[in-house]
Amino acid sequence: MQLIGEAGIDLAFLPIGDFFTMGLDDSLQAIRYVRPRVVAPMHYNTFPPIVQDASSWANRVSSETDAQPIVLDPGGSYTLD
Repeated sequence: MQLIGEAGIDLAFLPIGDFFTMGLDDSLQAIRYVRPRVVAPMHYNTFPPIVQDASSWANRVSSETDAQPIVLDPGGSYTLD
């Protein structure tokens, strides 16, 4: 992941569900390695074992990394500048 970060990543989608995939803490470590400009969570809140608080995750991303967190509602969109 650190090698990927050296390439200069604009946008990363990282799982935060923490049951079958990485969780909140693991995703924050991945953000530190990959160093994306913008990051969005995925693979969470679709059934009980993977329920996560995306707002809390976004707050941690903002305070603990240099990435800008984007949390999209289902069907939402985001335009990367």
